Amino acid sequence: MFSKDLPTGCGLHLKPCQSIHTYFMNYAIDVVFVNKRLEVVGIIESMSPRKTSKVFRSAASVFEFPAGTVSRTNTNIGDVLVIKES
Repeated sequence: MFSKDLPTGCGLHLKPCQSIHTYFMNYAIDVVFVNKRLEVVGIIESMSPRKTSKVFRSAASVFEFPAGTVSRTNTNIGDVLVIKES
């Protein structure tokens, strides 16, 4: 929130989380909802500022990525994310 952008290659993991909002944001983001096994249960591409997502009851957490990430990585419902720490 209140930042100028979300740099390519970066993201934010919110846990626990089943719904998000983009109030106070100045740019669109891709949103990926995952269950406890990090299986994708919901996707919102290019969510605009000042919006509220629907509630994904099966989600345990959510990842926020720069807009275009979902399309670029061909992420789909049912995919399992892998978190690699640098």
